[in-house]
Amino acid sequence: MKISCTPISYIYSLKSGKTQDDYFKLIKSAGADATDILEPNAYPWFWTDYASQIKTLKQRLSDIGLEISGYAAGNRFTEPDENEFNKQVNIVKKAINDTRELGAPCLRIFGGYHEKVGGHKGIKISNGLEYVKRGIEAVLPEAEKQGVVLALENHGRLPGLSTEILALIKYFNSPNLRVLFDVANFKVFNMDEHENPLDAYEVLKDYIVHCHVKGYKPAPDDTHLSNGVPMDCVPCVAGEGKLIPLRQFFYALAKNGYDKYCSLEYEGGEFTIGDKICEEEGVFKSIENLVDMRDSALLIKNNFKK
Repeated sequence: MKISCTPISYIYSLKSGKTQDDYFKLIKSAGADATDILEPNAYPWFWTDYASQIKTLKQRLSDIGLEISGYAAGNRFTEPDENEFNKQVNIVKKAINDTRELGAPCLRIFGGYHEKVGGHKGIKISNGLEYVKRGIEAVLPEAEKQGVVLALENHGRLPGLSTEILALIKYFNSPNLRVLFDVANFKVFNMDEHENPLDAYEVLKDYIVHCHVKGYKPAPDDTHLSNGVPMDCVPCVAGEGKLIPLRQFFYALAKNGYDKYCSLEYEGGEFTIGDKICEEEGVFKSIENLVDMRDSALLIKNNFKK
């Protein structure tokens, strides 16, 4: 099992003048083994010059001592407009090609967003899942052709519950469609019904090819996102928020022989110095905590034999 990080964890810093290499060096110094890479359509802030940076990416990571844990698209198949739907399909197809070129082990994809968490009005669970099914049908043949594994994340409620994710995986019955398991997304504000992430893991464990891990803590009363979505919890340093059972999750992963990546997705810049968000400290401390949880889980699995 290896510890990785997604650049989402460093979003404020990258938008404020820090570079990709600053991010890579930070997570390496904290103990990470790898990083996720974000495609430029949904995440343009990760790149200053995509065409040139993508050419040097693997060498720069090798020089620092990091692997690529996955490539990530930010698509949304829940688009009623046909032109926009086709645009999302083409974004994923381009990302499939990039994933193959980079040699990344998987490509993270989204299904889409429910109307109550940023989706179009009228996008509910039943029709939303039909859009997701249609989107996967449009891109899966290309992934199979190029030998790329699509990792469907529980995100935006579509899909959200483990039952919904499992149904999609079994419907397509393809080794090129698997699960990106975000342990916190089963309990946080983008879900209408919370699900115990350890129970969800038992449902999906045979199909997981990548994990996102993060911490959350109870939110002050009347906390909302900028788009008005109410929040009953807010991000914090991974391993310190008490709402997400990360240590138990790592024990479950180790017990079942999971040997892939767990990527930190630090979402809040929770550490503050005065009024200044100190994102770097939060990322560093989170990775330190994840490394310790990983090592303790492996120690227990191996009956204290190093």
